[in-house]
Formats: sequence, C-alpha cells, structure tokens
Amino acid sequence: MIPATPFATPSGSEFQISDLDDLLNRLGESLQLDPTRRRLAEERYKTVADWVERDEMFFKTALLNVYPQGSFRIRTTAKPYKRNEFDLDFVVHLDFLTGKNYDPMKVLDQLERRLRENETYKGMVERKNRCIRITYANDFHMDIMVGCQETYYEPNRIIVPDCKTKDWTASNPIGYGDWFTAKAKLAPERQELLLKAFDARNMQIRASENLPAELPYELKAPLERAVQILKRGRDVYFYDQEELATASIILTTLAAEAYSGELSVFEAINHIISYIEQKPRNLFGRIEPFSVPNPANPKENFSEKWFEDRKLFDAFLGFIRNLKRIWDSIKASTNLTLRESLLEGAFGETRIKRLLAEQRDYRFKVEKANRLMPFAQAAGLGTLGTTSTVKPTFEPAPVQNQPARRFGGKAFPLHSTQFSAGTNYLQQRWIEQTYPGVFAFTVRNSTLTCKGKIRPTSDCEEYSLTIQYVPGIPPQVFINSHRIKPGNDIHMYNNGALCLHYPPDIKWTHRTSVAAYTIPWIAEWLVCYEFWKLTGKWEGEEVKH
Repeated sequence: MIPATPFATPSGSEFQISDLDDLLNRLGESLQLDPTRRRLAEERYKTVADWVERDEMFFKTALLNVYPQGSFRIRTTAKPYKRNEFDLDFVVHLDFLTGKNYDPMKVLDQLERRLRENETYKGMVERKNRCIRITYANDFHMDIMVGCQETYYEPNRIIVPDCKTKDWTASNPIGYGDWFTAKAKLAPERQELLLKAFDARNMQIRASENLPAELPYELKAPLERAVQILKRGRDVYFYDQEELATASIILTTLAAEAYSGELSVFEAINHIISYIEQKPRNLFGRIEPFSVPNPANPKENFSEKWFEDRKLFDAFLGFIRNLKRIWDSIKASTNLTLRESLLEGAFGETRIKRLLAEQRDYRFKVEKANRLMPFAQAAGLGTLGTTSTVKPTFEPAPVQNQPARRFGGKAFPLHSTQFSAGTNYLQQRWIEQTYPGVFAFTVRNSTLTCKGKIRPTSDCEEYSLTIQYVPGIPPQVFINSHRIKPGNDIHMYNNGALCLHYPPDIKWTHRTSVAAYTIPWIAEWLVCYEFWKLTGKWEGEEVKH
C-alpha cells in the first residue's frame, strides 16, 4: 500500500516500506501490548516487586532488584493465537550469598510463600518448572523467576531453581536483553532511512512535517518485528500440538544471530529462515539437533530439550521448512490473492483479512488526503476562488476568496455599527445572486438567518449549517448536521461557532459582504476540517493560541 504523493516515499530515498512490509508491521503491531496494557503490566510488576521487597522473613535483606526479562524487556511481545493472555516474564534478583546458603527449592518455596500471603495474589498463583506464575484474568500472566547472583564479580549472571533437576541452572536475563538490543539496533544512517520511509507512509507524521527522533513504539526495529512474526507463525503452526511448539527464546536467539541489518521485515525473516536451515548438521544421513546457547551465559543451553526429546527438534524443523515454503512462494508469486491466502494460512485468516481491510481503508484515506491537501494548504491565503455551488477552486470563479487567519477559543466581544434598515435584505440579495438556490432565508429581530447545505469537494461530507447575521457584526456560523466538539485545534469557538477569521485582522462593517467573505471561508474551513480528521493537522493560515 504505497500511497501516492505527497505521502509517498520521498524522492531519493534508498528504502521504501512495501505493501507486504506494511502488512507485516500491522500484524506485529496488532499482536503487541498496546500502551495501556503495557503501563498496566509495569504497574503490576512494580506492585509485586514492592510486596516481595517488604517481606521481613526472607527477601528484605537478600533482594537486589526486580526487573522484566524476555519479550517484555526486548519489545517482542506477541499475543498467543486464539488466547487473550500475554506471557510476561520478570526476575526477582537475589544476592550472591543466598545462592550459596540456600537450597534452590527452598528459595522457590519462599517466593511462592510470599506471593500466597497476599490476598490479591493467593488465588492466582501457580508453580511452574522455573518460576511462579500469577494469572490475571483476560490480561496476561506474569511468570516470576527467582534467581541468585552466580558470582560476586558478575552481577548480571544468575542461577535459578529448576524443579525438574532440583538444582540450580544458569541464566543471564539482563545480559541477554542487552545482547538482543545491540543486535536489533540500527546504525544511525540506517535508522534514518527507516524513519523516512515510515514518515512517508504515516499521514499524521507526514502532515506535521516533524520527523520523530527515534523509532515510534508502534514501528519497532525490523528484528523486533521479525521475532513477533516468527512467534505468531509458530503459534498458528503448532496450534493443535502446543506441546511440540518451539520455545520463543530459541526463535528469538536464532533470529538475532542471523539478523544482518535488513530494513525490510520480509527480507529479515527470509534471511533468518535461510540461516536456520543451515544450522543443523547432517551426520550419516540424519540431521542432528544443535545447541542454542545463551549468548550472555554459555552455560545455559536453550535447546537442551531437543537432545532429550527428538520429537521437539523434528517439529522445529517442520515449522521452519513450512515457513520457508511459504516465504519462497510469496517471493515467486505476483498474484496478490495467492499471497494473501499464504499469509492467512501462516498467521491466521481472521486477523490477516482484518489487517488487509485496514490497509485498504488507509490507502483510501491517504488518497483522499492527497486530494484535499492543496485546498487545505491554500485556505486563508486568498489564492482560492469559490464557485456558485460553494466549492473552492483554483480556477476563475464568481468569488475571489479573501485572506483570513483562523483563531478559536473564547469569542471576541463585538459591537454592531450603525446601519440602514435594508442591510439584511441587501446581504440576502448578494448571497442569492452569488449562490443561487443554496440558502433559505429568514429575517427576524434585525437578524438575517441563512440555512443551507455545503459540500465543498467530492471528498468531503455534506454539511447542513446556519449563518446568523446581525448587520455590522461578523456572522456566526453553526454546523447543524454533525456533532463537532469545539476546540482550538479546529478553530471553533466554545459556543460551537466556526472561527473563520481573526477579528482584529478585519474591520467588519455593514457593507462587508457575507457572500464574498463569510461563505467562501466556510468552504475553506470545511476542507481544513476534513483534512484534520484524516491527519490530525490543521492546514491553512491560523493564529496560534
């Protein structure tokens, strides 16, 4: 979905976000923790940390830190397939002496004991092999691993209890997170290319003309996004055989090992698949499992279960080979329907169909914004004309629009000047002559009321509105057909009247023509409002407030 100019990739850019990459980015974004849930997760783990730290019996003197690990730490969270709960991992980091003085199962017992003492957690706690799980209904479950510093001189390396072996096992969550982050980080010039490409596809950023200083949360680095996509593909592939599913840490580690700075998510995954395919050794005609050590602590082998149960390794190979077939088919095909079908099979039909619909809707909005932008940018400059059907135009027209700056907020106090009794009827005649058949009129108590419908361009909605004119005072204009919340960003006064010009700029008299000034400005305002709804940016001349 590459938008047409001016939202297309800037001329001279060396990288463009393709339709396929855009879809993969949308897929990853749809799977990750949204900002609200992320904040909630942070609040909850800090609450748990505080509860553990205040334990007088065991943890108060031994606790060094509590911190996130895994996908939450490295920004690769992915909502499990057909489940609501996210898997979030945290570490309770204890001092060196605790690991020397206590049995590993005793340490895990203490963590479970402390959590069950809390009225909130006690019914949500479950012991797992290397952690204690707290399950929050319909949000996420929090796996809390307790670990002790392995040596005095290496603060990030820890040993954690393993229920299966009843012993300590090595780990290094901080070191692993730092390693992955370094792998995912782009060189400054590469990040700039990615940001420019993202900027070109994002209407709101493009319209603001402000390039973000760093990767937005919803964008993510290509490696982070690739890991999310791989985990989603894994979840779909193993949906009916969850016990054989490849561990996320294995996919994440192999992906980071393989990543070589690709900006395209599709190309990054393609390279990762090729790298993984070459990893296993063929011994005497049989492909053998291989070790996937923790790069931050080689004592920890993430793939140890492959050597204990061959079925897990064979299932992993099957998943990778299936993903390669899909990727190769997508690369080889120019048939969009086939590509979409392959992606639906790999990542979930319902979600991909929804994302494709969002992509088409976004393209429609971009194209609409492109058509509106010239009119919105010219609003208030005095370079537009207005047709007899109240449509702005760059062609010769019955009315040449007057320059105006928009304002808003609290209305200025205005006072009527002297006028003759026929002023309202004169204004009505000018309007009828300039815009025949558009407005209906009533005059009552010195007020001329004009009601009509305006659709300034074919890309705009039709608006029913009322113009209330008291001679000598700028008219008040109200939208009747749409409920629009007043605000300074859209230049609407607190009472709902449109701010069509900055009052100190123009000395309004009874001879100032509503047909020549007010009505063209209404059409300009409506175009700017339609553009603002799409981009969040108000174009045209304005007074900052």
